[in-house]
Amino acid sequence: MPAVGRGALLWLRTLVSPAGRSWIVLRSPSADASVTLLARTHHRRALVLLALGIFQLWLWGTRIVNLLQEVGSFSAAFVAVHLVLYVAAIGAGLLLLGLGWAQLREAAGRRADRQDVVA
Repeated sequence: MPAVGRGALLWLRTLVSPAGRSWIVLRSPSADASVTLLARTHHRRALVLLALGIFQLWLWGTRIVNLLQEVGSFSAAFVAVHLVLYVAAIGAGLLLLGLGWAQLREAAGRRADRQDVVA
């Protein structure tokens, strides 16, 4: 399954060791470099990305509400600049959520593949 990364395609492959552990291999076709990590680690990273995304949304959403409640004590330029920054930070939070969700689905799919191989 190809995934895009830094201008070159990365190829993802799942290996199952004799001990029954599922490994994810990231390999670049243009270089001889590859990274191997446990599927369980992949799942943990997905949960961290989801947690960071939720935290970003909560944090910057709360800041927007607080800023709009105190809008009378700041200049219009201050409010406009900070709203743009907050919206950009919320966009980054949504990106983290999307990446975490995709990685979580991929890890769950790899777990299902592992169960098919072991059984």
